[in-house]
Amino acid sequence: MAAQRLIGYRRPDGRVGIRNHVVLLPVDDLSNAACEAIARVVPGVIALPHAYGRLQFGEDLDLTFRTLIGTCTNPNVAATIVIGIYVFIGNSGVISFGQISFVAVGAFTAGIYTTPVTTRQTTMRYLFGFLARPVLSNVESILLTLSDGTLYGVIARERAEAFLAPRRQ
Repeated sequence: MAAQRLIGYRRPDGRVGIRNHVVLLPVDDLSNAACEAIARVVPGVIALPHAYGRLQFGEDLDLTFRTLIGTCTNPNVAATIVIGIYVFIGNSGVISFGQISFVAVGAFTAGIYTTPVTTRQTTMRYLFGFLARPVLSNVESILLTLSDGTLYGVIARERAEAFLAPRRQ
C-alpha cells in the first residue's frame, strides 16, 4: 500500500490543522443574529452561535470563556472574528459612542499587533506604513491616541443631539 500524504496547515505555535476555517464568534446570545447574517453573505465564513455569555458569573462564566477560547484557538481555525453588540448608556441617559469607538479602535489595534509581522506585511499590504512595522514608538502611540480622541471629541461636540437623550417634559 502506498504511503498516504496528509495536507494540512502548520500554525505559528507548531500545531497542525487540516482545515482552514474563518470563524465568526458572538460574545453572547445577542450577537448570534449578526454573526449568522454575515455568514450567509460571506462565503467560507462559519458562524458559531451559542446561548451563553449573559447573566453568567464565576465558574460558569469562566467555563464559557474557556470553551470559546478553546474553539477559536483550535489549529483548524485560521482566523476568528469576534462580534459583540453593546450599547453603553449611562445613568444620565447619555449614549456614549465615544467610549464604544475607543473600544473599537483598541480591538482593531490589538488585532493588528497580535498578527505576526510577516503576515501583516504580506496580507495587510494596504495598512498605513507605521501599522505594518512590529511596534509603534511612544511618540507615534501618543499622536495616534490624541488624533483619535480629538476626532471623536469634535464629532461629539458637533452632533451633541445624537449623543444626548431627549429631555422629558
